[in-house]
This record gives sequence, structure tokens and C-alpha cells, in this order.
Amino acid sequence: SSKVLRVRVLESESGAEGTSNPVQVGERAPVWGDLHACLPEAKRGCPELDFDLRVGSMPTREKSSFYFQIAPSQETGTAAAASSGFLRFSLPDAHSDEMLPSHLLEIYSSWGNREYWGARRPDIRLDRHPDRTVRAVLAQGIVAGFAAGSNSRFGVGRDARRAEVGRGYPGGLTAVYTDSLEHSALFAALRERRCYATTGARILLQFEVNDYEMGRLVEVEEDSQLMVQERHIKARVYGTAPVDRIEVIRNNMEVCTYKGDGMDVAFSWADQQDLSKIALPRVLRGGGLTCYYYVRVIQTDGEIAWSSPIWLMLRQ
Repeated sequence: SSKVLRVRVLESESGAEGTSNPVQVGERAPVWGDLHACLPEAKRGCPELDFDLRVGSMPTREKSSFYFQIAPSQETGTAAAASSGFLRFSLPDAHSDEMLPSHLLEIYSSWGNREYWGARRPDIRLDRHPDRTVRAVLAQGIVAGFAAGSNSRFGVGRDARRAEVGRGYPGGLTAVYTDSLEHSALFAALRERRCYATTGARILLQFEVNDYEMGRLVEVEEDSQLMVQERHIKARVYGTAPVDRIEVIRNNMEVCTYKGDGMDVAFSWADQQDLSKIALPRVLRGGGLTCYYYVRVIQTDGEIAWSSPIWLMLRQ
């Protein structure tokens, strides 16, 4: 059976004690990585993380998207096998044409929180603009998941503040639900948005809408009256500190808040508003109406986790 464990350590002489991050056993658990770090070749090992994806030897501030490519399969040796692993990771910018093919948006890094203008742990970069936020990009109808990283150019991962003057926060982490750490499986999970972002804490997060998991793009048929009339939102959180609250965001608006009552929180809520009346026009990629949900988890210690959204698509 599935369970979540924490290891508590007590030092007998001093009385000092500590508790580990939550560890999920018995079912698929997320793996943790940094999608936005430049690790020198001499530091290929990444002992703190399950995986790392490197953006290059020296990314610039002007670069807005990063391209990742898995190596060609040794079994097939074909270019097609390599192209199937293409992954595009972007910094949010509502006015950029680069947003359209994005697989993932960086919602948090050591520069701060890019979810929306003035969010908790606000972005400290003075050249940011309200249109360069995740919410501004989602409002355009872009379908992309959420990820986080250190945004480190010197290979120091989450401790980027020590090496790079001006960074405001510790780096973030991306949690990925994948069946294995083989590059093909990892890239497939990231392309399918089966991932979520945190401010660096290894918070375990599960999120569903009508049993569809995070990242899904769900076509809602006209005769799907149960889905149109009611959506069941479920979230389960295993925190690294007590959970202060879980917030449900629908189409960039907070529509439900659940007050946490401990480190392990299970939450469910039924949205009974008519989907055809709350869905928004989508001018990109075939039009239609869309309604998207994601959850934001805030702990009492200020750490945050964001699920990738789930999109419901209605064709007109």
C-alpha cells in the first residue's frame, strides 16, 4: 500500500532533532531536478538532485527560451528519435511569439516569483514588466506547464545567491512524475507537463480535476453534461512544514481557499459553475473555449508549490 514516511533523527547528547522531507513509497513518486542551471563539465555529478538539464555554458539575460534535446538513441541512431525528445523551456513573456510552442514556463527562480505581478517572493529584477508573468501568458491561451530552477550561471545550483550578487532567493526545483530516469521517459513527462514547481522545498503534491492529472489537456464534448455542470478538484499535499493554505486558481482567479491543518492535507472541492459560462475564448490553435485550473500551496514557512495546470477545452 502507498504511504508517505518521514525520518525523525534525535541526537541524544544535545537533544537536537530534525525531520526528513516526506518520502513517498508504494506508488509513483516525483523525481527532483533543476532545469535552469549551467553546470561546468567538471561538475557532471548532481548528488543533491535526481536529474539536471543544462541551459548552456553561459546564458544571457536576453535569452528567453531554452532548448533541450536528448541524444539520438544508440539502438536506432536516427534523427527522428532525437527530435522526439525536443523540449522547450521558456521565461514568461506575453508579447513573445516564442511562447506558442513552449512546453514549460519558469514560474520561479532565484530572481523570484513570476506567477503574477506583486506575488509572494516578488521578482527583484527591475526590468520585469506585468506582461512578463505566467498569468499574462496563460491569459493568451498558451498551454504550458510550470517548472522552476536555480537560474544559476556558475554551477552552484540552489545556492546561486552565494556566487551571483543580486540574487534575491534560493533557487527552485521541478518535480516530475516519470516512470524512469531514462532521458526519453523524463523528456516525455516534461513535454506532457506531468510536473510541478516549488521554491526549493521538496513538497509532495498531487492534483486532479475529475480524475485527470496535472498537465492534461481535456477535450470536453458538448454532451458531457456532468463535466459542464460540475468539476471535482482534488489535491493532496505532504509538506516539509505545516501547510498554511491551498488555493485553487481558475482562469487566473483564486476561486477557492482551503485552510491547512497540518503537514499532510487532503482537499476536495466541487466547482458547480456552468463550464460553458466561465470558459474563456481561445484565439490560438483552433479557437474554442478553455478553462484551466491549478493549485498553489503555501506553507507556514513561506515555501510555495504550484501544480501544472489542467485545461478543459470546449469546441464551439
